[in-house]
Amino acid sequence: MQLLRLPLRQSRPLASPVCSARNQRARPEAWHLRGDSGDPADLSNNSTPHLQFSIGNIAGFPYHTAMQQFPHALDSVHVFAGLPASVRQEVAAKCAWKSYAPDDTILDPEIKDADIYFIVRGSVRVINYGANGKEISFAEMKAGDCFGELSAIDGRPRSASILALEPTAVASLKADALHQIMLAQPEVTIALLRKVTAMLREASTRIMQLSTVNANERVYAEVLRLAKAGQGKLIPGKPLVLRPAPVHSDIAARVSTTRETVARAFGVLTRQGIIKRVRGGVEILNLQALENITEEG
Repeated sequence: MQLLRLPLRQSRPLASPVCSARNQRARPEAWHLRGDSGDPADLSNNSTPHLQFSIGNIAGFPYHTAMQQFPHALDSVHVFAGLPASVRQEVAAKCAWKSYAPDDTILDPEIKDADIYFIVRGSVRVINYGANGKEISFAEMKAGDCFGELSAIDGRPRSASILALEPTAVASLKADALHQIMLAQPEVTIALLRKVTAMLREASTRIMQLSTVNANERVYAEVLRLAKAGQGKLIPGKPLVLRPAPVHSDIAARVSTTRETVARAFGVLTRQGIIKRVRGGVEILNLQALENITEEG
């Protein structure tokens, strides 16, 4: 079931350049769900919800009353998968709801809240910056994922920034409310523990790669990761194509290298017949060879 549809033409009514996403970076908007008739949408039927925006400085605006009518908005959030619908409705009523345009900053280390955020629409990137200002990309997350759980659990400052990659809607929950849910609902606690342990395992793998693997090998490993992620969506009989085409600067930020190094590594993969550029993407011609070159370096 598609929970939210966000028509781009209606997502951010801009009266002047002053209100543009670029100039109003990190300023959230409250959004309201309404059906095709203009009345509050019931997500349990087939009405089509739209996001209508009210631009203003309203960070943390709670949407308690309206969310009582939209209990299914958190159904896709993984950490709540084991909860009864009635409990998810109670959680939704405690959340504040915000939307962000592409490239908006949702969180950064200077933001002092300790909320946890649930992505209900869109996708985000987790980044940080080195002392020299170099951007380091840690991960990308999509609808159903959550972020900010570390600060929500231990109360310490944020360790990374979160940027919206596309029109994105999030629900945020106060740390004390999360603690109450974790005590009352062990399923949520276990789901969060699994998420944190997955982060630790990935960090361990990344530290090992940075310590022992050269830059080209790290690029190959990242392309392999993207290919395996795309494999799950592969239609039988269709070629494995990464769409949109991976952006060299994004890969460079993720594997701690330069765009020039990424370009050279892609050149090697192309000359060896492992990948080729196609319209709108990169086709993986030989997944086994990609695995081999990643292991061999």
